[in-house]
Amino acid sequence: MKLMFPCMHCQETIKAPHDMRGVAAECPHCKADIEIPKLPIGPGIVIGGFLLKKKIGLGGMGDVYLAKQLSMSREAAVKVLHSSLSYNETMVSRFLKEARIMAKLEHPNIVEVYDAGEDEGRHYIGMERIDGMPLDDFLEQHGMVPEAEAVFAARGLADALRYSWEEKQILHRDIKPANIMVTREGEPKLLDLGLARSSSETARLTMVGEVLGTPNYMSPEQADGDMNLDFRADIYSMGGTLYTLLTNSVPFSDMDLDDLLIKQGKGLMRLEDPRKFAPNLSEACVKLIAAMMAVNVNDRYSSWPAVIDDIDRVLKGEAPKKFGAASVLQV
Repeated sequence: MKLMFPCMHCQETIKAPHDMRGVAAECPHCKADIEIPKLPIGPGIVIGGFLLKKKIGLGGMGDVYLAKQLSMSREAAVKVLHSSLSYNETMVSRFLKEARIMAKLEHPNIVEVYDAGEDEGRHYIGMERIDGMPLDDFLEQHGMVPEAEAVFAARGLADALRYSWEEKQILHRDIKPANIMVTREGEPKLLDLGLARSSSETARLTMVGEVLGTPNYMSPEQADGDMNLDFRADIYSMGGTLYTLLTNSVPFSDMDLDDLLIKQGKGLMRLEDPRKFAPNLSEACVKLIAAMMAVNVNDRYSSWPAVIDDIDRVLKGEAPKKFGAASVLQV
């Protein structure tokens, strides 16, 4: 890692090794005496060839910075693993696994990864910078999304998940508004594959019995700890995400998470009809969500193309083909 900072005398940019923080030195430009600043990880630091500019996000595993990839002279977003987790082999493995999985994916509705690795003990992922905001922040600022726009966004995300599963055999496992960016043009971009898993993966990155994911959007089988999940778990979560887009309401937000996990795992949870929040929703759209959120995994769609076909029908004002199974959604 390197520091980049202006000389207080001539204002020229100086580069210095990260381990020289606080050391007295001579400016290579004007030869004046300077002290290399004691900068923590943050603006002015170069990590893995990315110059960090400002913090734009934070999460449980790391902070996200607006950055410039120096080799390509382009803007980027860089996620840096928290230093407190750098010695946790499980967390480091999970962090780098996210980068490896994302690097395999090339789709207009999935954030592109530029580079990832370790620089003097700090782990990072450099990725495409999205000019927009997380979908949960968008909902907080703008409220519920009109039906046509929400269903159209769901179509793009469904196609991204279709590609991930059919082409790369990758399951996301944590579809929710916070893991979706929306550009200024309204295009959704899927990110944060920290819980993603390949269908060929045999090793687990979690303790036996630990459930990973977000309970509010989690399918009953995932909440029950089933390790043999497939794309139908993501279909359920995508249905819950569409519900939130249309209602600006998080499923089961009034419940204790432990109780929610237990009841979800047993298939006992039921969601209110979204027309309680958005009375003008079409019956076709409500039936689409209900089909995606069928309680029994075998009652859900048999493929992502089948989901997309019904989304297209709803966009045209037609009823979805699939409906009738017991659903989490009360209709």
